Amino acid sequence: MTYATVAWGQGPAIVPLAASLIDAGICVREIWYQDPLCALPKTIHLDLASIADRIPLIGEMNSSARVLERLEKLPEVNTITEVFYTKIIGRQVLERTNVINIHPAPLPRYRGAHPLPWQIMRGETKSAVTFHLADSDLDGGPIISQVPFHIEESDNYSSVLAKVFAIIRAQAGRVFTGFVRGELSAVPQDHTDATYVVKRAPHDGWIVWSWSAPEIRNFVRALTAPLPGAWSLWNGQKVILDQVEIDPRFSKFVGRTPGQVASLGRTVAILTGDSAIVPSRIRESETGRDITGALHVNDRFSSPLAAL
Repeated sequence: MTYATVAWGQGPAIVPLAASLIDAGICVREIWYQDPLCALPKTIHLDLASIADRIPLIGEMNSSARVLERLEKLPEVNTITEVFYTKIIGRQVLERTNVINIHPAPLPRYRGAHPLPWQIMRGETKSAVTFHLADSDLDGGPIISQVPFHIEESDNYSSVLAKVFAIIRAQAGRVFTGFVRGELSAVPQDHTDATYVVKRAPHDGWIVWSWSAPEIRNFVRALTAPLPGAWSLWNGQKVILDQVEIDPRFSKFVGRTPGQVASLGRTVAILTGDSAIVPSRIRESETGRDITGALHVNDRFSSPLAAL
């Protein structure tokens, strides 16, 4: 029996999804991209072309009407497979076919948009990629499979995202095949254990220097590329902090202004609410120029949120 699907999603996650389905021998009728194809980065275009050169790539798949229109033109599709789509899937689509959603969090915890940076910010060490059936409840559909992974202390958003992509690449085909063959069952979530996160926007990236040093370190590593980064104003100039470490010796500063540059011995650090962080790399937001070595004692880091 031929099992057919559509790979549907947004961002680079569509590449490992499509590759996994194809490698599993599943017929991928089309690849749907949420945004217009002109918004698809060239690298993703090239990656898709190398693995799915004969599969139609369709853009602007961002409404129930558009999905139903495409399904009408296709032969039978057993189940749609979807990753990182950013809208609630409409009831009309769910009544037409099953949709397997791939969510980078250990559901029922961390339902909602952008769960990866939130998990890093909160210092989580254990996570999972969850394959579940989409339903009308936000990320609340029954779970087909959950693949755990660790978030190491040394990880940042980029490295955690790579772990998620590797799991999608290795497991999506297996999960789809197991589900449509009836070998994997969808088990209802325990909704009493659900937690939720909200979608993040670029202006949410400002560092609040009164936070603790661990909070700021987690914040910085949660927003690394391909996200915009953790921002601050350095003597009034907007900069991005790419990597920082904690130096607990600075907790001995009993008089402190969070965001002020201080030194102990040869270590130059930025005071936080409880200690200090030592920046490994700070760059100008406009030019990307590394300004880490230009810091001086008593320089000030601040943000537009400082008055809040």
